[in-house]
Amino acid sequence: MKRRAFLCSPGAAALAAQSSKDFRNSTEPGAVPAWEAPLFNLPAHSKTPVIAARIELLKTGRTYFVRATSKDGAVGIACVKQIDNYLPMLTRLAMPFYIGKDVRQLESLVDQFYIANYKMAGQALWAPHAYVEQALFDL
Repeated sequence: MKRRAFLCSPGAAALAAQSSKDFRNSTEPGAVPAWEAPLFNLPAHSKTPVIAARIELLKTGRTYFVRATSKDGAVGIACVKQIDNYLPMLTRLAMPFYIGKDVRQLESLVDQFYIANYKMAGQALWAPHAYVEQALFDL
């Protein structure tokens, strides 16, 4: 099918009508773009808040782990690699940021972490953040 024939077809009109239903034209309060919608819906999995009480860096031999503990005692662990290069970012930025926060809101907390550290970028910031995030997901 040639492009011109497709554009004249009823299928193209249906696609155009469907794509016009977007958040900017919505009368629904709080309408957000699809890319901002929650991906995991973590509050649906736990009705009670999961507050991060402690986030620790553990070492056994040459292997490092990040352990996150919630106030109710749940523990999550994530293995860490190349930690020597990222220790300051992990211990000074990523770990303290999540302590005392509700882990069920992890998706919006990632955005808040970025806003708080917007001048820093790249692997040096996001690798340590990923280690902590994996431990929190393990809760």
